[in-house]
Amino acid sequence: MNPYSVMLQKASMEMRQFQQTSSEASYVQKSWLEQLAARLEHASALSDAKSAELEILAIARSDTDSGPMNQTAMPSFYIALDAVRRMRRHRLL
Repeated sequence: MNPYSVMLQKASMEMRQFQQTSSEASYVQKSWLEQLAARLEHASALSDAKSAELEILAIARSDTDSGPMNQTAMPSFYIALDAVRRMRRHRLL
């Protein structure tokens, strides 16, 4: 487990909920949403913070590259992303 595990597990559940219930999800390929949920689960299972942070940043980049998601689809992910960015900024100071 890493410091972001709970947020990432919650984000995975939020993404699956979004995939199943949102009318907006019909415009996005559902297989991509499932892959995203699986990546979130994988990141939550990583044992160290550094690996989890790198995976969170990679997920954020793929989200941006594919056309940013509606932040209400997985708000816990964006909380985790904000935490990663703050931690990285703090390490630079």
